Amino acid sequence: VLEPFLIPCIIIVSKPKAGVNRPKQAGRDRRGIKANRPRKGLIRRSKAVCCRNTGGMSMAVCIKSLIQNMNLVIGCPIGCSYCYARNNARRFHMVDDFETPEYFPQKLRLMEKERPQNFLLTGMSDFARWKPEWREEIFAKIAQNPQHQYLFLTKRPEEVCFSTALDNVWFGVTVTGRQEKDRITALRERIRGGHLHVTFEPMFDDVGQVDLSGIEWIVLGAETGRRKGKSESRP
Repeated sequence: VLEPFLIPCIIIVSKPKAGVNRPKQAGRDRRGIKANRPRKGLIRRSKAVCCRNTGGMSMAVCIKSLIQNMNLVIGCPIGCSYCYARNNARRFHMVDDFETPEYFPQKLRLMEKERPQNFLLTGMSDFARWKPEWREEIFAKIAQNPQHQYLFLTKRPEEVCFSTALDNVWFGVTVTGRQEKDRITALRERIRGGHLHVTFEPMFDDVGQVDLSGIEWIVLGAETGRRKGKSESRP
């Protein structure tokens, strides 16, 4: 039996500044043995959300070492100015038109890996804009591969009406500022089953008090990259 890997309820996600020690990358030591490989596994349900550092409950980690992207759908018509997915899709010519989501069912075979993984399935799309037939096929495949944890994100939870009996799926919303906090309420109302999480990334302003009842995991992060008009966040 694999020991579950605990992901803290708060994760600070930001690009390290120059001169700051970074975690060692997975590589090989002098004997040729792989070392420092990020440990992947199950997300254990957290009982409380810690909104500040209390006794080491929160910590800074690189989210890329915990989650693997599985881009089953590429494309999103929402059009956020800070969208890294749109820029990557254009740069690498992933799809002809990023405004029109495309489904790639051949990637479903990635779920057949025996080693437990944490898969983000919406790194290049928005769950609200998935077609019903896509969801049906994807969740049927998820049910056949319960060894993994599957994460989904949306910026339009009010457009979603979804329920599932699966316990290894995590549905979340992106909140970048105070004016988007109602997305958390919509998430609780529109999703039945699974686990709920919130990504405050990129955080553009002080979100103020937030009702996190029913939320089991949160991610905090500032905007990275060199976008013109980029928001600079400070503690």
